[in-house]
Amino acid sequence: MNVKILALSIVAIVCVGAVAAYFVAFDDNEEGPIEIVDGSGKTITLSEPLSDVVVVNTNIPKQMKILGLEDEVVGIAYASQATSDRSGALTALFPNLYDNNNIPFTKNITGESMVMITKCVICPVKSMSLSETQEKDLANLGVIVIRLDCNGDTALDDLKKLTILFGETKPIMDAYDGYYDLYYSVVDTVKEKVKLAPSTADNTFLYYMVSSKWIYNQTSDGNTMIETVYGKNVLRNINNIPLTGVTNDATDTGIGEVIRDEDVKNPISKIFLRAQSTSPTVTTAENEWNTSVFGTSVLYEGLSAIDTGEVYMFNSNIMSGCLSYVGYVLLAEVCGIETGYDAADIIEEYNETYGFEESTSGLVFQISGGKATMLF
Repeated sequence: MNVKILALSIVAIVCVGAVAAYFVAFDDNEEGPIEIVDGSGKTITLSEPLSDVVVVNTNIPKQMKILGLEDEVVGIAYASQATSDRSGALTALFPNLYDNNNIPFTKNITGESMVMITKCVICPVKSMSLSETQEKDLANLGVIVIRLDCNGDTALDDLKKLTILFGETKPIMDAYDGYYDLYYSVVDTVKEKVKLAPSTADNTFLYYMVSSKWIYNQTSDGNTMIETVYGKNVLRNINNIPLTGVTNDATDTGIGEVIRDEDVKNPISKIFLRAQSTSPTVTTAENEWNTSVFGTSVLYEGLSAIDTGEVYMFNSNIMSGCLSYVGYVLLAEVCGIETGYDAADIIEEYNETYGFEESTSGLVFQISGGKATMLF
């Protein structure tokens, strides 16, 4: 077996100042293991490609389907959700792929239940994931745990890691290349349209998670997407913010007060909200934008973008993960840049290509006066 060692290289893309992380598989024509570093920072070493895996949550099996690896899934479940009906919602996403091929809903995946069907469980890094105790329980019986979110800021990187873990066969790599070409054909076109549009470089925006207190900073991929199309994140103007993750607590270290001061100096022209829901109604525009949480909060009352109604809520599916290339299109459109694309047509092509049933509407809502109007 050829050595397949995953190395992270940061490649500067001279296109609207974006920087992307790519994973490169080096082949030195010597016998050796397959290695990656998973999302938790743990080095995973395999003597042969993966097969017959159990997957946790929805994002991992989606990416495996894109790579044509659905037959390698022998179990699918939520690992740590207390709501018993989540298993039904999970299998409903894959009616033609995983019928009668899911393990029953359980809050605790045990070594005893897994060792009978698999030697590997792939789960998210933290959210809706396995606990350390569960991982040790599995390890004691020879079942390894690999942590990949396959969504959010790591979606493309994790897709590449899956190709390596499953052996980088020609069908897998052809599927990866097809998706990669689809993704960047849209993204690169949007970037070219942005170049031709009037500059928005002096504008500022906030990027916020609905129903939470978290503001995305400039280290997140979602923020990079927005800055590719429109202005700069206002948090760039606030000094001494610890960037230990992709979000910051809006109530911490006086961030809210500084944001209001910044808004006075240079009015925040737009607020972009990432909905938590992926429903076509985005849960009725997240209950009319959860005004008790955000719009009337003492931290944000009177911000320019709120007063002018320049607040846009995006379905979670298109702000990260495998459909985020549609997010570029919709961001450009709500910022007045015509891309020549119809977002619904792009999603329909995605559904037809990969066998999904993602919604083609309920993608973006504009919030004004505490009311939500669907734009796309």
